Amino acid sequence: MEKATIRFLKEHLQEVEDVWQEQLRADESEMATGSLQEELFEKTLEQTMRYIRNFLNHLDIQKFVQELGTLNRTAVQLFPFIEAFETSTYYVLRNQKDKKPAESMEILQYLRKIVHSLSIELLKYEQERYNKIIHLQKIALQELSTPIIPVFDRVIVIPIIGAIDRDRAKQIMENVLHAVVSNKSEVVLIDITGLLVLDTVVAHHLIEVVNAIHIVGGKSMLVGIRPEIAQTIVQLGVNLSDVTTLGTLQEGIEKALEETNRCIREVIH
Repeated sequence: MEKATIRFLKEHLQEVEDVWQEQLRADESEMATGSLQEELFEKTLEQTMRYIRNFLNHLDIQKFVQELGTLNRTAVQLFPFIEAFETSTYYVLRNQKDKKPAESMEILQYLRKIVHSLSIELLKYEQERYNKIIHLQKIALQELSTPIIPVFDRVIVIPIIGAIDRDRAKQIMENVLHAVVSNKSEVVLIDITGLLVLDTVVAHHLIEVVNAIHIVGGKSMLVGIRPEIAQTIVQLGVNLSDVTTLGTLQEGIEKALEETNRCIREVIH
């Protein structure tokens, strides 16, 4: 059945293609006039047929799906092209007087099986592609959510805004350690002014970051500790005795300059 179907398609591919293109161009659906602009439609038409020709030679569904993936079309946009090819094959097959009904039915059944498998694989491919995009976006957002700001030579600020979970804590740790080593930073100011919630878990993550900075040769300070955060720290019994804590970022910068044997002086002209 497979050989008969592939052989028929190869022998009558030009006829099928002519009917296929005529059918798609005559289609008044949104496929051609809405979501796909005319030039994109023509390009998709041309390239899809090229990939169909390739498939008839290699018969590899996965490779076919990967080729279709290069068109940057959604599965929903591609389905009409694939389904129209099946319909066009039926029209051409119907006009073959030398084909017995049983033989024609077998060819169509196998073609339908191919189209069904292709549709499923297209949906899987699209889902995998979107999952990858979402993953990359998540990484980008995590990096943006924890910027590294050099304020002076050997002094950097890490503003932490929002909430901290395990994944974000890991990202903060990686970003901070990389920044300390690459910038040869001596002092890291961890600004928690924008921190939404401080509980024992978040405090544990912050202490881990502080300890890691110390291990790679830097000194860290927690700055931006608002009165309510200070009260929470006391209520939770969090031990920050080994961590320098300051109320504002300004105080932290002044202390960092002191630690690096520098200071800010007012110049009077």
